[in-house]
Amino acid sequence: MRCRGVECHMKIKSLKNTKIKKRNYLGLGLALFMLILLSVSLIASQETRLWSENIYDIRNFVNEKASLLGYTQVPVSFNGQGFVSNDAVTADKVCDLAGYKTVESRGCVNEDGKCIFTTPYNNVVGVWDVSENDFEMVSAVGKTWLASLTCSDPFECFNDNDCDDSDSYTEDVCLNAGTAESSCSNEEIVCKADNECGSDGYIGGNVCSSGNVYRNYRDYDCLNAGTADSSCSSSVYLKLVDSCNYGCSNGACVVPTKCANGIDDDGDGLVDLDDAGCDSIFDDDEKDCYSNLDCGVDECSGEPNFCSNGDVYQDFNFFTCNNAGFNNAFCSSVVNAQKIFECGEDYYTSWEGNYCKDDDVYHKRNYVEKGCSIGACFSNVFEKIEKVSECDYGCFNGDCIESTCEDNDIDNYDSCNPGEPGDDGKDADCNDNDSNVNPGALEVCNGVDDNCDGVIDEGDVCVTECNDGVDNDNDDAVDSEDPGCWDDVEDSTSYNPDLDDESRAGSVCCDDDDCGVEGYVGDDFCDEGNVYRNFEEFFCNNAGLGTSYCTNLLTALLIEDCGENYCEDDYSREFCKNGDVYGEKTCYDTGCSDGGCFSDSFETSEKIENCEYGCSNGECKEEEEDEDDSCTVPGECGNEEFQRDFEDSGIYDYNSDREVLDIDYNNVNYDLTGDSVQNLGSVDESGSEKGFDSFTIVIFILMILIVVLVISIIIAILFRAG
Repeated sequence: MRCRGVECHMKIKSLKNTKIKKRNYLGLGLALFMLILLSVSLIASQETRLWSENIYDIRNFVNEKASLLGYTQVPVSFNGQGFVSNDAVTADKVCDLAGYKTVESRGCVNEDGKCIFTTPYNNVVGVWDVSENDFEMVSAVGKTWLASLTCSDPFECFNDNDCDDSDSYTEDVCLNAGTAESSCSNEEIVCKADNECGSDGYIGGNVCSSGNVYRNYRDYDCLNAGTADSSCSSSVYLKLVDSCNYGCSNGACVVPTKCANGIDDDGDGLVDLDDAGCDSIFDDDEKDCYSNLDCGVDECSGEPNFCSNGDVYQDFNFFTCNNAGFNNAFCSSVVNAQKIFECGEDYYTSWEGNYCKDDDVYHKRNYVEKGCSIGACFSNVFEKIEKVSECDYGCFNGDCIESTCEDNDIDNYDSCNPGEPGDDGKDADCNDNDSNVNPGALEVCNGVDDNCDGVIDEGDVCVTECNDGVDNDNDDAVDSEDPGCWDDVEDSTSYNPDLDDESRAGSVCCDDDDCGVEGYVGDDFCDEGNVYRNFEEFFCNNAGLGTSYCTNLLTALLIEDCGENYCEDDYSREFCKNGDVYGEKTCYDTGCSDGGCFSDSFETSEKIENCEYGCSNGECKEEEEDEDDSCTVPGECGNEEFQRDFEDSGIYDYNSDREVLDIDYNNVNYDLTGDSVQNLGSVDESGSEKGFDSFTIVIFILMILIVVLVISIIIAILFRAG
């Protein structure tokens, strides 16, 4: 039954929409499924490398890499048979050889409890020696072997192909390939060929050069093509467009016209080559000529003036009548450059007269620079200044000032007055041969003008108590009658009028010794951290005069320097504190107490190193290590603890110094935890495998569950839609 009309049309449309919805749901489901698979794939790519309880495969792997890299191999023969050491440094090296950065876990004991040799004979274990950059074979006594190892965090790249980002315009390079420091560099490539920088071609219009037609041509280049150092550049140069037989003008070749245009240009009844003025079709003048003037008057070409060799030139057209007066006479012209202005040469003017500048003698002249610029002469004038003489005492009217000032007696007063050349700015010395006579000296009673003021013994400098007619000391004796005016107080005939103290006859002291004996007084005392003691000195003032008197002075003198506080340079010990390394040193506190020096010592500590992975035995740990309560090496937990661990395991009896178990070293895979030796057989050499860590496995399981759930939803939707 056929369907007709609008109702039929709607049914058909509904069926189509249902099919479309089913297809959309199916497409959506497939898209989700592919997305989940991609996520799982990405997670799975985060691989680890593990050896699970397989001491042989670890040794085989190490020997294989050692053979390739030239390292010492772990022996596998009966004598000297050994394995790889279970220490952090060696395990880290094994992961490095496998191409991984991190030791995720390591272990010694395998599924049968084995961990250590009990009868080592001459057996060895391979230990990585960082200083020698090689595996070192050491005795197996007290050493544990590496039975299980999990490496994670693979190296980023081993070669350039590992860094391919699928972009043809990046340079993919693996830096530090195959190491923990490996990284990918994907630097942009700007260009691989010249045409990627631009299209070569002509630019601008035609120009004339050397009588031919040229045009600027731009050329693009790709430098260091196909590398990260690639770059684009371009250059523009004149490229020949057309070679001209008869010259170029305004960017085009000159084309003859008048002798090939079919016109009688000179009106002589002759046209083109029939005219004697035309020697070829390229001749541009039919006119016959008899002289140069018939061809034209020499004139300026109309081009601007230009410079050449420092002068001004102009292009001129010069006309010539060739074969003048003959039927084959013809005119020609040539353009030649003619000098129209000579600009001259550079020169110096004569020196002008000397003059004073900065207290020295100078003179000057002009430097005239001649030349041509932009088709015109120029003349620039520069002033040249030159020092003629350096003057010690200044300059006047273009000459150095000469000085006659002297200070013969070296009393800082010269023989010149202020303002004279070379004067010291002070009044002149009236007697430059006597250092006691100068304008600054004190006038004394000596019959000399001591201060150079022109007056001798002015004022009362010669008046003394012994010649002033006054009873100065109120003893009813004046001048010559007073014993204080006598040189000898017992002799009246020794009267000296120059004495200036009538009371001198009653003098207290004549020198310092009359006042006391100098020396230390009192006890030592402390000042500013050192030991001092007072020193007493005696002085006689106005010695020998009646006004004489004694004084004393106490001065604190240093007896002993107690020194400064200090600490020893070296640390007495280094220890761990708060996960870092600290050092302890002895310091000394010095000073003065009760009049004597003291030095007290004390211990102080300070941080000397920050530790990233913690501190042990006064040293920073190289890396974080898992805590292990058991002891595998003598001395690791103390000898007693190590002995106790292995006696409890029944492997070794330290008290009787005997072996409980004996091992057949032809096959080292034995159970050492019981009372008997159990041969476990050979080990599968394929024990090295790649796997996922626990986190990756959980994520993988979750992804599988999500996939199942999505597929179930899609199926439910499809059935419902149907």
